Formats: sequence, structure tokens, C-alpha cells
Amino acid sequence: MNWKHAYALALCVAVVGCGGNDSPMEPDPPDPDPTEPTYAERIASGWASFATGSYASARSAFAAAVSQDPAPIDAYVGLGWSELKRDALSAAHDAFANGADNAGDDALRADLFAGWAFAWSARQGEPSRHAESNARIADAETLESDWVFDHLPDLDAGDLTLLAAENHFALGEFAASLARVQALDPSFVADVDTPEGQAALAARIEELRAGS
Repeated sequence: MNWKHAYALALCVAVVGCGGNDSPMEPDPPDPDPTEPTYAERIASGWASFATGSYASARSAFAAAVSQDPAPIDAYVGLGWSELKRDALSAAHDAFANGADNAGDDALRADLFAGWAFAWSARQGEPSRHAESNARIADAETLESDWVFDHLPDLDAGDLTLLAAENHFALGEFAASLARVQALDPSFVADVDTPEGQAALAARIEELRAGS
């Protein structure tokens, strides 16, 4: 065997096993780090912090969950609400917007759209904020007509109804605003075609907001 043949044989054996069709063995994937929290654990930790009012800690847990798995809707809901409670309105808006098309059950999706409605309403300087807020309210109500936010149980469908009344009033849609107020207080009447009726409607909205 001359040196060329010997070199070729050695190279063949080293690279492909010479004549076999098997691929080189690939190493097994590394085992998960047992100290790394799971997605579910991060979500649970986020809501536990949220429940105690530790919204910065909640935000960190939910943000880590998004980084760990950006597919489910759960972390975006928690992240958006945590940012909302921190008055970080642009960050809340982004979290809700980023999670809006993600997979989740109706209750979670209603939580997202409800939070997004509040975030839109509070965004000062946004010309479309009231209309966008009402659109998100409609989304939430379609998913859960009797919506209650389990993580703030005093926040429910009535708050969305009142928010819609405020939005409609701000848009000059006084009849629609009146209808929303009457859903909360059927005894209230006002002629919203008159300045006096509009003033009475505004006052009743303020009273309902103060009592909510």
C-alpha cells in the first residue's frame, strides 16, 4: 500500500467510518437545569408577588416566563397587568399587544383584553385611546360577559361597563354612554340631547366611579 492509499484509508475511517451509511453519533442533549424554575413556577411566582402588591417582582417573574416560552398567553397577561399597576402604560400596552394573538383559554384572553382596555383609556395624548379602549372592552365582553379578574376580585364586568360609559362620553357618544350607565343604574334618566342632560350624565358617571 503506497502512502496515498494509506492516507486515504485513514481519512475515510476517521471521518465517515469508510463504507458505512450511519451518521456520526450526536451527543445527548443536556439535562434541564434542576435549579431553573419552570414556566408554570414563574407564572405562579408572578401572581404571588402581584397579590402582595409587589408589582416590580411580579413584572420580573412574568418577563422571565416570556423569555422562557413566548408562545402561551399566560405570561403576557401577568406582565401587562403588572406594568399597568406600576403605571408603566406603554409597557403594559406592549405586553398586551404582544400576547393578543397567542394561545389561551377564553378567561385568560378576557383578562388580557380587559387590561388592555384600561391601558388604552389611560394613555394620555393618544387621539384614539377611547375608541381603542372600547374595542378591547367589546373583545373582553365577547369572551366573558360576566368577567371577573381573579387576581383583583373587586374588578369585574361592571368596571368595564363604567369604563365604556366614560369612553363613549369622551367621544361625544352620549346616548351610548347613557345606555352603559343605565346598565349599572336602571333608574337613572337624562335627556342627553341637552347640555343639562349631558352634565347630569357626567355627574352620574363620576358618582359611579367614586363608588366603584
